[in-house]
Amino acid sequence: MEKRSIMKKWKKHAVIPALLAAIGIISAIAFDTFKMRDDGTFYIQDLQGSRETIRDITFSGELKDGYHRTRFRIEQGEVRTRTELFKQPEYARANRYSPGAPKQMGETEYEVHGSLAFEITSREIVNGIPIPAGVANVTPGIFYSDSARQDNSSRYTNPLEYGLAKVGDRVFFTVPVSADFQGASGIYELNFYEWGRVPTEEKPVPRKIAEIGLEANQSGQGSGLEILGMEAVGSKLAVLIAEDNRLKIRGFDSESGEQLGEAVIPEFRLVGRTGDQQTEQAEAKNLEVYHETYTAFVDPERNILNLSFNASPSEPGELKRMLVSFDFSDGVRMVNKLQWTIEDGDEDNFSGMMSMGYRDGKLYVLKTLRERDDQERYAYDILRPKRFLIYAFEGSELIYKGELKTDLNDDIIRAMNLAPARGGFSYDQKEYRFFDQLKVE
Repeated sequence: MEKRSIMKKWKKHAVIPALLAAIGIISAIAFDTFKMRDDGTFYIQDLQGSRETIRDITFSGELKDGYHRTRFRIEQGEVRTRTELFKQPEYARANRYSPGAPKQMGETEYEVHGSLAFEITSREIVNGIPIPAGVANVTPGIFYSDSARQDNSSRYTNPLEYGLAKVGDRVFFTVPVSADFQGASGIYELNFYEWGRVPTEEKPVPRKIAEIGLEANQSGQGSGLEILGMEAVGSKLAVLIAEDNRLKIRGFDSESGEQLGEAVIPEFRLVGRTGDQQTEQAEAKNLEVYHETYTAFVDPERNILNLSFNASPSEPGELKRMLVSFDFSDGVRMVNKLQWTIEDGDEDNFSGMMSMGYRDGKLYVLKTLRERDDQERYAYDILRPKRFLIYAFEGSELIYKGELKTDLNDDIIRAMNLAPARGGFSYDQKEYRFFDQLKVE
């Protein structure tokens, strides 16, 4: 009996050393993981030109997944990094706009629904999750043209979210109308009420700060007037208008609605505009025409708006872009324009990122691409290795090209060799790192 009692006591006490040993092993693993957090691969490989070209410019961004994030800065031509390990796995959300999806501005995303009357819903982003917050309504004075009503072909130039812009806490909206619409459009400062609560009185009305007439759509001659979208540049608003095969960037004061100026790019034809003789002739001659969707990059401190338009047609393996920059410091002035053919990879339509910045007569571009797969080695395009390129242009000349080398593609070594599976490949951004928050500072 006494022997059993001794054995029981010994077993109880034996648990303590085992527990301490387990804690020690876990602590050692955690310490090693913490110590290795900044051991990732980050360096620049020069591909064309001198790195002195980018020495006075700072680039920044993140490489992250759902478990950790490495913030990097390229200063004086050198890379500095700092890695943060999340206490709990986080929802891996990229800060990029996909046409047709809600548009994120700051820590809030916005979504627009409607036809001639529109409802805008705002959702606050909390821990990566959008939570409904407010609703606003606007009914501009626009209507369908007779021809659009007859064949039910009316459409918008771009997804409705292209018409949203934000100045501070104020949200503005203009309808991205096509030539199918007539009447008078405008710029509206939205007045939100709480989501889920129907106002006891009339719904709050928006403030119309400026009118945009659509008289050019009445004659049926030429390409008419189309609004591609609107962007905020500091405290100013920029409305992108395609009219008579020209791109017009019209500036407005966001408080008074006063028009501040207009810059015009000639020979700007949109794809697929049947009935417009000049556009049809340009397409027949394989001259460049442009897609309505664009990407905007704003430098509010310098009052610069940078735009990227996809150009067509492109040869196999080519990506054509028109990059153009506008200065809103005093009126609206175009300061740079170039036609760019990208030959360093394919567009990454799933997780691709881009940023642009105009400084002292030079345009700097950060862009991620997918490696080309001419030999069809990969079962899924989404698993093709990624590249991070740095470009510098002076006028239309490429004066520097470099690549930020990382160990990002190590994440997909196993998956990239998988055979095609029924149902496809289950890709989760929480498990595979991606670039985010790219910026030319």
